[in-house]
Amino acid sequence: LVGGVATYPISSLTVGNHPIRAIYSGDANFGGSSSGSVGQAVTQATSTTGLVSSLNPSTPGTSVTFTATVSGPGSTPTGTVQFKDAAANLGGPVSVNGSGVATLATSALTVASHPITAVYTGDANYTGSTSSVVTQVVNPAVSATVLGSSLNPSTFGQSVTLTATVTSGIGTPTGTVQFRDGVANVGAPVALNGSGVATLVTSTLSAGSHSMSAAYGGDATRAASTSNTLIQVVNPAATTTALGAHTPDPSPRGALVAATWTVGVVGPGAGTPGGTVTVSDGVDSCAAAVAAGGCSVALTTVGARTLTATYSGDANFGGSASAGTAHTVAPGASTTTITSDTPDPSVTGQSVTVTFTVTGAAGTPTGNVNVSDGGSVSCAATVAVGQCVLVFPTAGAKTLTAAYGGDLNYLSGLSTGVSHLVNAAATTTTLLTHTPDPSVAGAAVAVTWSVVPTAPGAGTPTGNVTVSDGVDSCTADATVGGCTIAALTTVGTRTLVATYAGSPNFAGSASPGVSHTVN
Repeated sequence: LVGGVATYPISSLTVGNHPIRAIYSGDANFGGSSSGSVGQAVTQATSTTGLVSSLNPSTPGTSVTFTATVSGPGSTPTGTVQFKDAAANLGGPVSVNGSGVATLATSALTVASHPITAVYTGDANYTGSTSSVVTQVVNPAVSATVLGSSLNPSTFGQSVTLTATVTSGIGTPTGTVQFRDGVANVGAPVALNGSGVATLVTSTLSAGSHSMSAAYGGDATRAASTSNTLIQVVNPAATTTALGAHTPDPSPRGALVAATWTVGVVGPGAGTPGGTVTVSDGVDSCAAAVAAGGCSVALTTVGARTLTATYSGDANFGGSASAGTAHTVAPGASTTTITSDTPDPSVTGQSVTVTFTVTGAAGTPTGNVNVSDGGSVSCAATVAVGQCVLVFPTAGAKTLTAAYGGDLNYLSGLSTGVSHLVNAAATTTTLLTHTPDPSVAGAAVAVTWSVVPTAPGAGTPTGNVTVSDGVDSCTADATVGGCTIAALTTVGTRTLVATYAGSPNFAGSASPGVSHTVN
């Protein structure tokens, strides 16, 4: 007792109602005594739970330790902590140690962002509490892809096996690999086997250098990866060419000779060559796709010839040529054809371009061609020029023929007749002068005009032109160029019109009205 007062601090009272009494033991002068009970209520203290991760972010299969620290006023809380991934429990409850710490180590978290919490359940002296969320990020594990080839360089058509091997720091990768040639996919995705290997066998790579790669798509626990670029060199396959039949033999000069061929592939190459084969005697030739197996050539040089079939090759196959084969060409004839007469119909005076061809069974004859309507209109040009120009001064239906004069190698010939229509050309009539203007009623007025063909027509229109104000008029031949109206009898502003009546070769026309004053 100090000054009659005694105090006793205590922090060990458990949760509940405690009846507290103070008992004085007395001394030499005072007898002992006991107080009444004081009800001391002790409630649970509030706890706080903190949570930390040992490794964040982490990768699948890597052990991560979550540490929950529970604290409160006074003594150290006891009990358990339940670790949670969102609403799901991670394992079972973990006991809090003497330092208020509970730990959970796990390597089972999948690739994702996991909201981890630690839930303390409380004990007799402390309330439960939940930690703040720790977002545990689990990133895919890094993978590596390596691409190899079974044969490099290879020959077009030869099988090549591409092998992609995928590795990772955790286990054996699963999923698929897409093989690529540059940016283009080669085949469909290929599944990895139990050793993390995918293979693709191909014989379709074109000749050339190919930038091959393998793209691993990743799986639930591993990130995607792309292999090294492998330059796969594919060489063109070698070929052989043989000339077969060439009929008829001998052949008439210019006649078609049907030649056949075969193109083979030299191993280890394989496949079907594309491109063309040309058959030639050194002057004339024909060509066709390899698959056609033949073509027809018009041989124009008379005498003994040597035919050769030459395969040009393509992107995947090398070229080759056959041995020379003897062939005989005898002389033979021509065909002359008018292919167009433009424009048709035409008009008088218009230039008409007549196009013609002269052919033999093959090759091009030389020499001249004369085109005629059977009368006085004709034109001539060489076979090489292939066209000439006719101008028809009269309208009507015409029949055109082309006569080829022949040359050293081809006989002369005449084309079949071609119909051509020549219409009358349109005209334009213009009233030029009307003097005097103004004139006096009853006085003569001299008028002039022009009548010209409207393009593309040409020539000199003939026939009558009449000039009138609707009451008085004069008439003369179009070529005269004018006439005199004996008297304009109507006073006032008059409208003069010159009207060309037309002819067999030129269509009629009228001038615009021209004002004339009669006082």
